[in-house]
Amino acid sequence: MKSNGALTKILIFAVFFLVSLGVLALASGLFNTASEYYNGNISLSTASGAYSASGTTVSPYASCEYHTENTNPSEQTCPYYYYNHECPYDTAPPEYILIEMTPYDIFRGNLILVNKEHGFDPEFVPELVYVIDHVTPAFRASRNDIQLAESIIEPLVQMMDAYYAAIGTNAVSVRSGFRSLSRQREILNDHISRMGAAEARRWAAEPGHSEHHAGLALDFGFYQDGVLQTFLGVGRTAWFAQNSYNFGFIVRYPYEGQHITQVAYEPWHFRYVGLPHSYFINQKGMVFEDYLYFLMGFDYSEPFVATFGDYEYEIFFTKDMTISVPYGSYFDISGNNINGFIVTIRR
Repeated sequence: MKSNGALTKILIFAVFFLVSLGVLALASGLFNTASEYYNGNISLSTASGAYSASGTTVSPYASCEYHTENTNPSEQTCPYYYYNHECPYDTAPPEYILIEMTPYDIFRGNLILVNKEHGFDPEFVPELVYVIDHVTPAFRASRNDIQLAESIIEPLVQMMDAYYAAIGTNAVSVRSGFRSLSRQREILNDHISRMGAAEARRWAAEPGHSEHHAGLALDFGFYQDGVLQTFLGVGRTAWFAQNSYNFGFIVRYPYEGQHITQVAYEPWHFRYVGLPHSYFINQKGMVFEDYLYFLMGFDYSEPFVATFGDYEYEIFFTKDMTISVPYGSYFDISGNNINGFIVTIRR
């Protein structure tokens, strides 16, 4: 009996010792390994270098849920996500960090595919703003109620200002942006009444299958003698097809791509996909569908590597919910609205 009692005391002491050791190890940062991750469904804009969560741009590291607040320099413990500060200690940061995504993030981002086969869930509409509140002397908005995703307003304004500087007219107008399901139904029904069901569906998408639902697409018009005309992409408006890719936009439904998009040629319809993707789409002469499936042929081990401007980009597709990116890099993670994510890393 005494020996059993002694054994019990030894076991209790051993358990206490191990628990204490674990607490001390945590306090000293021994468990601060690369397995720590940022949890926030994020996308990092390659243009601004700031995380964007649900359409809100914040400073890098500002939304990190995990912080190591060890203030003893002698312990040489560097917090991986130190709120708005440089690492105050000498230890180098990890080589990679892990980004946790959710299944819902597959339906968010600049590279989502919305077409006849892949619908868009209104639950994932990004934050919208009114175009009229952001017009400059370089362009107009045809109505006061036109909205677009907040994230594309700045590149839109930059493109319109560049157009005005190059061509010298502010006659181009944004005539359509975000559409609700009910509004898309009205448009489709109007087309059907005028041209019949089959032809109508070449020009107007079924509700739930229009890019306009995502706030990432817009239609242009052109004012002539004070009257809003159809934007034909010729003459003074040919500039957009030739230059929009420099600002993250593409002609979404080009004439030569109708057999792929299954949509009639629409020179007025532009889609924001962001840089460098708009550049690569233009460079390769692809429509958006082809480009996305092209990227889906690359993975983490063998990414698509290409140069835009002064930078090299690595782009790949993954179905993983946990994505590894180089620490301190500029990157973007976009869902494809199909089955995974397109990861873009700027080197």
